[in-house]
Amino acid sequence: MGTTSPRLVQKTNTVGIGVVVRDSQGWVLAALSEKVEGVQDAEVIEALAIRQAIKFAIETSFSCVIIESDSLSVIKAIQDFSESTCDIGHIIDDVKHLSMTMKSCKFHHTKREANKFAHTLACKAIHFDTEMAWLQEIPPCVSVVIRNDVV
Repeated sequence: MGTTSPRLVQKTNTVGIGVVVRDSQGWVLAALSEKVEGVQDAEVIEALAIRQAIKFAIETSFSCVIIESDSLSVIKAIQDFSESTCDIGHIIDDVKHLSMTMKSCKFHHTKREANKFAHTLACKAIHFDTEMAWLQEIPPCVSVVIRNDVV
């Protein structure tokens, strides 16, 4: 399972993206925190986070994933079988194409409160100069949050 959460700092147009990969029992297998510059639109940010989650899953050899997002409109756009014509259509089409390269990739809507870990990673990302990824470990900057995270 991969969960995404973006965080926007409006003064600088800096976005933090947080991605968490869990197993079926909810244990953290991997995490990603990345800063993106120059994006303000919430749907664009969420679509970028989902695309990054799929890329991260592919790069780390996870072939069966469930991507969760708190943006219902973006999840619905991805689940729509027709070609995307919305403002984020090119990103949605990328997501659909990337997901087809995996053994199984599903998209679910979730409440933001359901993943404080990904949200905390997104908040921390704006302070990192480069993308940060962790495999088979919990990032030290969020170790306290993971204990209270709802799966």
